[in-house]
Amino acid sequence: MEVFLYASVSIIALAFVVLVYHVIQTLNSLQRTLKSAATTMDSLEVQMRGVTRETEELFKKTNVLVDDFSEKASKLDNLFEAAKDLGGSVSEINESVLVLKGKFVQGSEQLMNSINILSVASNFVEKWKDRKNDGKRESKYGK
Repeated sequence: MEVFLYASVSIIALAFVVLVYHVIQTLNSLQRTLKSAATTMDSLEVQMRGVTRETEELFKKTNVLVDDFSEKASKLDNLFEAAKDLGGSVSEINESVLVLKGKFVQGSEQLMNSINILSVASNFVEKWKDRKNDGKRESKYGK
């Protein structure tokens, strides 16, 4: 029975050695993975510093562009206001032209009426003169 005891202890010792060997292998693999992760994290930290610096520069440039855009937009507001005023002036001129056109049409109608009246009066005067002359001729030849 002693043999079984020594054999059992030997098997247990051998199993413990195999277990320890595998635990050491696992820990070594874990150590390599953690070193790789640490290296990656260091590299990532350096890259993040670069990205952060570039992002800050981009924000500064964006702020400059926004300020420039705001300034130019305010100048454009003045231009649009002037265009609006010009449009109002053009509308007023159009209204004045329409009023003058209406007065011109009315005046030309009155002028045409006056010309017609003068034409009728002129015809009347000519006919009156013709009758007067006809009356003198008859009296001259009739005597």
